[in-house]
Amino acid sequence: MRIRFFREGLFQLVVGVGVASVIAILALVSKNWTWPNAFVRGVLLLCGLLYLMEKLGIGPSTKSRVREWLDSSGFNIQTVHDANEFHLRTTDAVGITTDILQTKFDSPVIIASARHRATTKLPHLTL
Repeated sequence: MRIRFFREGLFQLVVGVGVASVIAILALVSKNWTWPNAFVRGVLLLCGLLYLMEKLGIGPSTKSRVREWLDSSGFNIQTVHDANEFHLRTTDAVGITTDILQTKFDSPVIIASARHRATTKLPHLTL
């Protein structure tokens, strides 16, 4: 998963730098921009392209970033297939189940944990 995340990020960066560089070089060759102007506009183009690629889904997706985060936790992870954009269920070492889901493409990620019960033994408190 880390290799895939790295490849997606690298692809996004290479495309962004490539397009921004080509536009800046063409503007320099046609003498529309000066060198300082080309550098500043190239950086702004790169930032804009990275933002647009993120919004269009080119590069690391929210699902792949959340899955990478969960894989690094070492807990049991299950993929739930339903109408949501993605729905992952993780169970920790104690047995607490937590659902991580995104209902639509551009909606926030929801982390929910239900069915908690109080333990039968309460720890002894000393003051």
